[in-house]
Amino acid sequence: MKILIINHFPLEGSGSGVYTKNLAKELTEIGHKVKVVFPENRKVPPEIFEMRPIMFMDDNTKDSEIDFNFPCFTSHPRSNTTFYQLDKKQMRDYIDIMVRVTQEEADKFEPDIIHAQHLWITPYAAQKTDLPYVVTVHGTDLKGFKQDKRY
Repeated sequence: MKILIINHFPLEGSGSGVYTKNLAKELTEIGHKVKVVFPENRKVPPEIFEMRPIMFMDDNTKDSEIDFNFPCFTSHPRSNTTFYQLDKKQMRDYIDIMVRVTQEEADKFEPDIIHAQHLWITPYAAQKTDLPYVVTVHGTDLKGFKQDKRY
């Protein structure tokens, strides 16, 4: 089976990131083809699965695709920005890049299913592809709706 996994966080430094990385490794080791889409602000070492990092900006990023650091629900060792601090334009830019990259990777990779992490923007991006998808809730995403009146 070909599985596209999309997450809101880098593969290190958060619970869902570590979960996503370990899941992708295990699925690959048992014979599935896996590709992971995730935000990042630095170069990542190769893995046994395919990766498509979306490059966000921080002080050391040279080739960012978006002009702010990746947002978090609570905190991350490499970003203090939360989703609730994003202005309308930044939130729109974030949604747009997640949807665009998810669609591009779905077109290239041709997955049988998409596995979206968190009940936030990744399920929306997965739904836009018209492919089957599942969602894993990690908890911090649920708390986010209470912190921002926009949601």
